[in-house]
Amino acid sequence: MKKLVLFLLPLVLCAFIYCKGKSKSRSDLIVGEWRFDTMKGEDGKEEKDNDGRTAQFTKDGRVISYEVEEGKKKERDHGTYQLQNEGEFIVTRMTDNEREDKLRILELSSNTFKVETPNKEIVTLKRVD
Repeated sequence: MKKLVLFLLPLVLCAFIYCKGKSKSRSDLIVGEWRFDTMKGEDGKEEKDNDGRTAQFTKDGRVISYEVEEGKKKERDHGTYQLQNEGEFIVTRMTDNEREDKLRILELSSNTFKVETPNKEIVTLKRVD
């Protein structure tokens, strides 16, 4: 019995370390609420976005955008999103304008979500805690 425990213990520890160190997928990282932080235009000029706009991505593929009006958070629009090409792109379809937007994901981490628009603008969002 003791030999069996000594044999299995390293295997269990290795499995635990492997699972704990495994990074989250982009489909897991995107879930949550994100605040619009900056936008950099084609000219390279970066503008800070301080009007309180956020976007919330749910695990079931829905996206809801919010804005702050008179100090209150209010839904601005909603729709769906889908990650494509193994998370290289995000495609959103909002109900307000009924158009599809395809954005290249430049960075997606636990705190930062950075995308490039078809017009080559770089939009950076920060996770809301």
